[in-house]
Amino acid sequence: MKTLLPVACGACLISGIGIGWWASSSSIGKPPSPASQTDSPGPSSRPKPDLVKGDSRISRLRKLAEDPQHLDAELDSLPGSDLPELINLLAAQGGIEGLLGEERERIQLLLKRRYEESPEDTIAWILATPHPGDRRFYFESVFEIAAAKDPVKALEMAERIRRETGDGISLPPDFINKVARMGADSLLRAMALTLGKADRRSGWDVDFPADFDFKTAANGLAEMCKQRTQGEDFRTYPCNLVESWVKQDVQAAYAWVAANDAQANFFSCGLSDFFTGYAKLAEPSEYGSFAAQATLTGDLNERSWDVALNALMKNPDSSVIDAFLTAGSNQRDTGEMLTKLIDASINYYSADVLRQNLFNRLSEEQRAKYLLTAPEKIRSHLGAEPPADP
Repeated sequence: MKTLLPVACGACLISGIGIGWWASSSSIGKPPSPASQTDSPGPSSRPKPDLVKGDSRISRLRKLAEDPQHLDAELDSLPGSDLPELINLLAAQGGIEGLLGEERERIQLLLKRRYEESPEDTIAWILATPHPGDRRFYFESVFEIAAAKDPVKALEMAERIRRETGDGISLPPDFINKVARMGADSLLRAMALTLGKADRRSGWDVDFPADFDFKTAANGLAEMCKQRTQGEDFRTYPCNLVESWVKQDVQAAYAWVAANDAQANFFSCGLSDFFTGYAKLAEPSEYGSFAAQATLTGDLNERSWDVALNALMKNPDSSVIDAFLTAGSNQRDTGEMLTKLIDASINYYSADVLRQNLFNRLSEEQRAKYLLTAPEKIRSHLGAEPPADP
């Protein structure tokens, strides 16, 4: 592979709709109004719906909601028009976040069945649900069905939810693969939907097409990171974007990461991820030499040595270390490089073999001198004690 010429690092990198689930002016079946708008309500924050007294149908549904075994046995025989009231009754028992897994799965089953029968009415009902946590759960429960049928329409539906509610959305991995195959602009539209106040986040490996426009996608994601407010994050993101970019264009991937590392780290596409990809492609000597040129240039700080150590951790082969030290010796003293790298390994248990390999490269005199001032944690990792006083 042609040796890379590293570039200098630059600055470190969805209107509530006032209709029910079916056409009716009755209040029966509308989403219950919560006592608060938090995502994780307590059991008392979800009052039971004010259903019409004496309604035998509603009484029957209430009994079914309170008797899961009986409900499961009769689910298939329930008419679709009964499902909204039933979901309200089930959710009123503590809010979605207060339900057990099997109870949440039962609601998902009801939602998916209703969506299959009447998708537009279902989305309208979801939009009219006042509680953001429940609303997001309802939407994510039916989104997989929509995405399997038509990814383009599913993306438009998700954008409608975001536009009219402001909700951040988690997207399933298979859908991220589908929008990636549609192109960088479609992936960015999907990622914009997942950005928001996140109580959970997940990175997934995406199967990018060979002709994917990585630069457009990376620049768009970095710009989202710059404009995000405190506490916002991606609920779902492609964590292997840079690693996959390396396979297409190593030099372009490195140049982008070097200039956008601070933003890229928010979606696992920083320098460490670049080296993960490059280590799988380059010959050991080429990799070691490039790692030194890329990380030891200019004024170094603790972060610089941490990046250098992480680069070596991607391929700690002895020939990689030798090539790293040889290339770095034009700018740094070998002893300094070794001790700085050992210092940087202090919190990395996964660096045990590499740490020992680096330590063994010091001369006996250098080892003794280093152990005199080395942190106790480092000495413990090395299984060494400082030399005794003469």
